[in-house]
Amino acid sequence: MSKQHEVLLVDAGNSNVKSSFLSGDEFLLQADPLRDMALLQSTQRVILASVRSPSYSEQLQYECHSKGIEFTEIFTDRAAFGTRCAYQNFKTLGVDRWMMILAAARQDEQALLVVSIGTAMTVDLIHEKQHKGGWITPGFDMSKSALFSNTQQVFGNNDYPGENLFGSSTEHCVNFGCRAQVNGLIYEAINIAEQFAEKVKVLVCGGGVSLLDKEKFSNIEVDENLIFKGMKRFI
Repeated sequence: MSKQHEVLLVDAGNSNVKSSFLSGDEFLLQADPLRDMALLQSTQRVILASVRSPSYSEQLQYECHSKGIEFTEIFTDRAAFGTRCAYQNFKTLGVDRWMMILAAARQDEQALLVVSIGTAMTVDLIHEKQHKGGWITPGFDMSKSALFSNTQQVFGNNDYPGENLFGSSTEHCVNFGCRAQVNGLIYEAINIAEQFAEKVKVLVCGGGVSLLDKEKFSNIEVDENLIFKGMKRFI
């Protein structure tokens, strides 16, 4: 990779690590820079947001410093760019959620819900550019695993259903039920958010986006770059 990019943004999540170069307003998605060292050779600065163990950031920082690359790690703060975190103990809010909150707070809508559908499912409400709190629940796969681990006769498969139906087998009942749980959480979040504003925009990201009944929600937008858009504010 011959082109030199000024900044590489790194999102180190629980399940995987993604990175992105910036090219104007575009995000050029890349892999984990610790797995593809050529990415570090192609940048001048690395900005990290990580919910992994400190060993990941320590290793990335070491590699950056050994190559003369500027390294910055972002952490959740009490407030940033005029947006205040709803948590009293703000350090316990994951930096990935904080980045998505800061990305959403730049938009003009009075009320926004930020939904991440991954290993865990998170929902956060932003009203008048302020964080009002949120939810954390098991994601689709984690809900299924909890059923399999804690019941004797419930079992399933690895299918991701594309619609909500009533199942006619245990496997289908589990898949459809856990999918309905994902969608039901968003319905309930919208109901509560409408107490703050008549019109609520929903921003969704994460590996489980395909489970969402997009056509049944009004004002929904899928944006897989939300974390990177939040990180961009720190450049």
